[in-house]
Amino acid sequence: MPEDSNDIANHYNLWRAVLDQAVQDYSYKGTSKDGLKHKEEVEKWLAYKEEEFKYVCDLASVDHTRARKEFEKYKKGEYENNRKIFRAISKG
Repeated sequence: MPEDSNDIANHYNLWRAVLDQAVQDYSYKGTSKDGLKHKEEVEKWLAYKEEEFKYVCDLASVDHTRARKEFEKYKKGEYENNRKIFRAISKG
């Protein structure tokens, strides 16, 4: 385990980056073979490897239940939709 506060922050940031990449892969909407392959891998990870998902969330110091809900929001495009609404409101 990390020894000082910088090591701890780096540890959490590393695992949060892993989760961030998984979110990006999970919300992929393109048609490239690689992109679709990565998306499918994340879908399988979330569906069949719950203990592994929880472990990664623990390593990132992230609540796994909330993280799973956030994954679903990204996949459904809720964040992108909210961003578009915010931009429309901000300009007006």
